[in-house]
Amino acid sequence: MKFRKARNQTQGKVTSRFTHDFKGVCAIVIGLTVLVGCASTPHPLVDAADQANWTEVKRLLTEGSVIDQTGSRYGRSVLHKAVKQNNQEMVEYLLAQGADIDLGDRSKNTALHIAAWYGDATLIEYLISQKASIQPNRKALTPLHIAAVRGNIEAAKILIKAGADVNAKTLGHRRPLTVALKEGHAELAELLTQHGAKK
Repeated sequence: MKFRKARNQTQGKVTSRFTHDFKGVCAIVIGLTVLVGCASTPHPLVDAADQANWTEVKRLLTEGSVIDQTGSRYGRSVLHKAVKQNNQEMVEYLLAQGADIDLGDRSKNTALHIAAWYGDATLIEYLISQKASIQPNRKALTPLHIAAVRGNIEAAKILIKAGADVNAKTLGHRRPLTVALKEGHAELAELLTQHGAKK
């Protein structure tokens, strides 16, 4: 894994920051530092999910594998993998098998955080219908912040309707509207403003 030096604008100092999938991108965009642990011991269930081998995932679960086991270096479960792959059929299957919908990875990103980055509106709506939490991760980054980064208007509409706080602040004191404006998502910024968002 590669890393680079990045200047932390809010603290005025240089920090090392790993760059990896959506958590790293969000960190760069909105100035958050993401902590990444060392690679964990391989786990067959998570490995199969990584390879989108869902037949093997089902077989392993049938044989007694722990459904919420995390085996990737980011601390992600098979549910997280299914959400990342926008595989709603498997998401539904895993939840029916007892997967924890609010299980967080090492940065406390839940399935809904991941869906806000990778998923489509249908999957996000489904997760919310299954009582997925809209709470922030350990950096106070909410799914709505992620939708703001992505300019995902449909996701933002669903999250707002579900009660997401349009003025939630990250640890860097950034609100969703601030993020949307910085990323040039004018239409999403207007939507947030219509719902009482502040910079």
